[in-house]
Amino acid sequence: MHIVSIMWANYLPLMKEAADTLNIRLSPFSTKQLNVNPALIDEVRACLSRADCILVYRTNDSFWDEIEPEIRELRSRIPVVSISSDPSFWELSSVSPEAVATVYRYILYNGKDNILNMLRFLVHHLFDASVAFDDPAEVSWEGICHPQWPQVFQDTDAYLAWYRARLSFEPRQFVGLLYPRSSWATENLDIERTLIRALEARHLGVVPVFFYGLKDQGLGNLGGVEAIEKFFLRDGEPIVDGIVKLTVFFLGNTRAEIQSTDALSGSEIMKRLNAPLFNPVVSYYTSIEQWVHDPNPLGSQVAWSIAMPEFEGGNRAAHCRGLEGRP
Repeated sequence: MHIVSIMWANYLPLMKEAADTLNIRLSPFSTKQLNVNPALIDEVRACLSRADCILVYRTNDSFWDEIEPEIRELRSRIPVVSISSDPSFWELSSVSPEAVATVYRYILYNGKDNILNMLRFLVHHLFDASVAFDDPAEVSWEGICHPQWPQVFQDTDAYLAWYRARLSFEPRQFVGLLYPRSSWATENLDIERTLIRALEARHLGVVPVFFYGLKDQGLGNLGGVEAIEKFFLRDGEPIVDGIVKLTVFFLGNTRAEIQSTDALSGSEIMKRLNAPLFNPVVSYYTSIEQWVHDPNPLGSQVAWSIAMPEFEGGNRAAHCRGLEGRP
């Protein structure tokens, strides 16, 4: 079986691993790739025509204007599953709405087991009913997890006791790190791991908290403000001397609607902490060499990486990573 998939880049390593386990041929393309290198669209078209199943995470990127008409032509003979955080894009699918919703839950919950069972689910419902699968399983929406170890903590004092026992030094100060839940769930933690090592080399302790960037009442997850209150405050007093934020949304954003006024709750919580908020720039579309020589290396990332953080009081948007190789 041959599945062609267009997805956010952070899902693809787990999808490749799952496809190998199930002996499925996977042709994966990331939205990042297609933004960086539009010439790949011809390769996508060639793969689509030979696919047994098409699985896409539909976004608002402009390259879809060239790819979507082809998918619409193929869906009369090839199963198409189109998921998105915007349900209006699900209509591109040729399978039942119930199947699309289930695939979206696998992706939303994320993690190795869910991605494997997502492919099992697709095989079972589309090709071979003898293939068993497990339903989507919720995993933690937020927690403290140091990338060097797998343990997840819901209590900061428990984490600090455990963490101090593993350090070769007594931290002179602590830094809070907010990073995306997707990085934790997909084990794509190179940035977080490197940053923590650099801080620890300066004898700074780190409280690394992953969370889902949009508060959703239906999911029951904590938003950014609530994550700070739970993990970085004790009896109303801060236990960190600064926060490094690797997520792009405002701390107060919700899934219902993203508004500029959401920045107010983020700036208020930072005032309560009386600590600086650092927003490093993670460049997903340029290499380090391109960054150095391009007079406008951020491009459309200016809004997410520079302007939005300033609304919350974020500062020192230093460049901390560039694209390396084919994503």
